[in-house]
Amino acid sequence: QTLSKDEVDAMKKLWWDVHKEDHAICERMQLGRASPVAKEGGFLSPHWEDSVRAFQTMIAEAVMKTSKNI
Repeated sequence: QTLSKDEVDAMKKLWWDVHKEDHAICERMQLGRASPVAKEGGFLSPHWEDSVRAFQTMIAEAVMKTSKNI
């Protein structure tokens, strides 16, 4: 299917809006991570961040396994 110029422009605008929204959220998250309240690393939401926790656990286990072999 070929998209019209208007459809392409609308898609570009949507992608740009989402990108800017994500960018703003990431900036606010970094400010929060720099807060003294987050000194110990903060908490992961069990509802929203299971994949982040799983990834961090996978990396920690790999690092521990590698460090035992050194």
